[in-house]
Amino acid sequence: MDPTSLVLKQVLVPVVGILAGAGMPVLIVLLVMRFQQQRQQLLFETVRFLADRGQPIPRELLDPPRRVAAAGSLMFRAITLIGAGVGLALMFYLMNLPPLMGVGGLLVCIGGAQLLALRLERGSALTAGPGAAGDGPL
Repeated sequence: MDPTSLVLKQVLVPVVGILAGAGMPVLIVLLVMRFQQQRQQLLFETVRFLADRGQPIPRELLDPPRRVAAAGSLMFRAITLIGAGVGLALMFYLMNLPPLMGVGGLLVCIGGAQLLALRLERGSALTAGPGAAGDGPL
């Protein structure tokens, strides 16, 4: 075997793999930040355009309403975590890797905690009644 190809296989491939593995998350973060900056720039230009024309600037444009997660989606997320955890634990057990079953157990525990929190939140909302503090507008 040629010494040059040996160097390529034993040195260059791992180095490129490590650089790509470390560089990919950085690249993703930079792309996300770039698109957020572009969106902010477009918002600024829209506000400036409306102000130059003397038009009122809608409140929703400057402070968009935040999405509130529905209770069903929280329940779905918790059940999905439990299912994924059971599946991972079973897969690691069948692959004869019992030490890694804890990864699945962790997901099951997180899903169970989310279900418990959802249950407690619903229970406190029912006992508080419709006129409870924090129930109305700010």
